Amino acid sequence: MSESQIYELTNRFFNGVTRIGEDPKNPIKQCFKGNVAVDWFLQNTTASTRQEAVFLAQMIMHKKAFISVEKNRPFKDKSWVYQFTEASTEGRVLITHDKETLYY
Repeated sequence: MSESQIYELTNRFFNGVTRIGEDPKNPIKQCFKGNVAVDWFLQNTTASTRQEAVFLAQMIMHKKAFISVEKNRPFKDKSWVYQFTEASTEGRVLITHDKETLYY
């Protein structure tokens, strides 16, 4: 998958995935559950298995678009909570080119 395809997928995911914390009484902002993200990838991409959907989410996580709320947890198809990073909430995605880090 090219960098531009990852960028496009990240934007679609950011704008489409159901978040927890949209309730004003809930202090967690810009968060979603891993299993909900997998469902989104299955419904909105060419992923045909949960394993393929997890792979797509892991690619986006690797680009620093979101992080685990609990430190150092990898992306899993579980009800673990993940949070979009500041870069992704501002419409930027981390892209690396030969040791150079760029935000788009």
